Amino acid sequence: MPPVHDWRPALVAADAVVGDHGSVTLYGVALGKPVSLAAHGDEAVPGTAGAELAQVAPRLAPDAELLPQVVDLLRLPAGRRAQYEAVTARAFKDPGTALERLREAVYELLRLPPPSTDPPRPRALVAPANPAAPVTSWRVSTDLLSDRAASGALSLAVRRFPVSVATEQPETARSFSHLAVQPAEEHDRTLVESASVLLGTAPAPDLDAARVWAAGALARLPGSLLAATGVPTGVCLVSSRDGQSVEVSCPDGTFTDPGLAASAVYACLRAGIAPSEIEVSLSLDCPDADSMRLKLRRFCP
Repeated sequence: MPPVHDWRPALVAADAVVGDHGSVTLYGVALGKPVSLAAHGDEAVPGTAGAELAQVAPRLAPDAELLPQVVDLLRLPAGRRAQYEAVTARAFKDPGTALERLREAVYELLRLPPPSTDPPRPRALVAPANPAAPVTSWRVSTDLLSDRAASGALSLAVRRFPVSVATEQPETARSFSHLAVQPAEEHDRTLVESASVLLGTAPAPDLDAARVWAAGALARLPGSLLAATGVPTGVCLVSSRDGQSVEVSCPDGTFTDPGLAASAVYACLRAGIAPSEIEVSLSLDCPDADSMRLKLRRFCP
C-alpha cells in the first residue's frame, strides 16, 4: 500500500475500491463494491459516468488515517449498489455499439461524412493460452519422523515445491533437502546439472530397461546421485551411481511416483539406513493427502 499522502492508487483491497474516477472504480461500482474516491481531476468530462460518479461517491480525507476510513467503507450496508444505478447505467449504456458510435464521433471531429459502408463488426477475443507450464524440477525436503526401531517402519514427511517458487530449507541430522529434475523436460541446464535426483519422464518397458536408462542418465550427469523411473506394473526402480538399485512399490499395487520413491531412498541414504527390505511411511505436505506406504527391496537383475 502506498504512503497515506499519495492518493493516486486505484485498488486497495479486493472488497473495497479506493481510487480516482477511472474505469477501475467504475467497475467496482458496477460490482457493488464499497467505493471511495481518493482524487478527482478536471479531466472528467461533464455528463459522463466518471463525472457523475465524482458527485455521488464519498471522498477519502488525505489528512486522516487511511485504515479507519477503509474499515468504515467496508461496513457500508449491502444495498449500496442502488446509489450508483444511474452511474452504472450510463457507463454501460448501449452495449455492443461502441465501434459504430466511435466511428461517428471520429468522423464528426474530422468534419467528414462517414462512409456509406456498414461499421466494422466487433471481433471475438481469442481465448488466452494457458500460461501454466508443467513442472519439471522440484525442491524436495524430507524429515525423518521415526526410525525403524521405534515404529517397525521408517516414517518420513515429504514436502515438494516447484523450483520456481521454492526456497532453500535448512538441513539437520533428521531433515534433508535435494533437487529432483526431469532431465528430458527441464530446459534450464543449470538445474539439470545440479540435481541430486534424476527422474524419468515416461515409464520404462521393464525393470532391466529402467536400470539401463538410469545408468545412462547418471553417466551423462556425473553430479547426480540417484536416477528413478517407473515401469508399467507400477513399480519404480531407483538406481545409485555405484550401480546398486532399489525396487520401490506400493503394497496396494498402485503406481509408485518416481519422485516419491527417490525421496524415500535418498532420505534412507542420508540417514545411514540401508534402503533394503524395509517399509517407509510417507506423509505428504499437501491438502487432503493421505499417508502412503512404500516397500523398498534390493533389485537383483
